[in-house]
Amino acid sequence: MSLPVEQMLSELQRRLANVVRKGKVHSVQLNPPRCRVEVQPGVVTTWLPWSHGRAANRRDWEPISVGEQVVVLSESGELNNGVVIAGLHTAANPSPSFDPDQHVTEYDDGTRVVYDRKAHALTVTIAQGGTAELNCSVFYVNADIVHNGNQTTSGNIHADGEVSDGVRTMSADRGIYNGHDHPHGDPVTSKVNQKQ
Repeated sequence: MSLPVEQMLSELQRRLANVVRKGKVHSVQLNPPRCRVEVQPGVVTTWLPWSHGRAANRRDWEPISVGEQVVVLSESGELNNGVVIAGLHTAANPSPSFDPDQHVTEYDDGTRVVYDRKAHALTVTIAQGGTAELNCSVFYVNADIVHNGNQTTSGNIHADGEVSDGVRTMSADRGIYNGHDHPHGDPVTSKVNQKQ
């Protein structure tokens, strides 16, 4: 038995209205990744998947946050079949930059990663007390390095060029110390070991 025309029109309007809905994340579960979205006051969806950048051979993981503004796309206008699309900036969660040349990732602890395409500059600022770790077999740097702070290594240090401190180079030290006499005893002690 078919529905009355008025009821059919009402159902079609409901479904059409639910195809695309804005809302705020109401609650989050992490495994499996799902969230519930409040699409209007008092109306909260069931647990829905949210979109990630990639989810196959390349996979991304960036958990969605409670209070984040999102869009729910619902197949056939049924909210229970929805997928959550995140990434809408609001006054409460503004954009971390308005520069057209920057790609910025900002975390709630203050850590910030900025790549400026125009300046060709990558800046990584880690929150106070934070650390960075790189795990690999060999790390190649094809650039000059300016380092502020102490350096500790558990291995050897090798240089094909000069090594210097705030006074002079190691080769200058060899020139001074490898050829000097030891003025002890009679006659004067001979020169120290051969030059290196």
